[in-house]
Amino acid sequence: MASIEKRGKSFRVIFRYDGQRYTRSLHTRLEKVAISSLLRLEDNLRRVELGTQEVPEEVDPADFLLSDGKQSPQKAKCEKQLEKHLSGRGCASWWLVLCQTCS
Repeated sequence: MASIEKRGKSFRVIFRYDGQRYTRSLHTRLEKVAISSLLRLEDNLRRVELGTQEVPEEVDPADFLLSDGKQSPQKAKCEKQLEKHLSGRGCASWWLVLCQTCS
């Protein structure tokens, strides 16, 4: 089961998966949009429960489930490399070449 919560002016979703609690901002101020995201998340959680969808080990479960299962392991790897690189140097031009397979 998942729920939404209004934090300030925007909404976030709170849910449990595999015994761990996850919270993510839904980046919206509209309650209808938040409820729609909540329903999609609950549908994806149900699919995982039924075994019709699997969460890859290489991705963040919250990001994967909120993206309707569209976040690929390769894209997740590229995003982690970008975060690491940006924190060190502040330049992301190499990332475009490295992650051409992600798009």
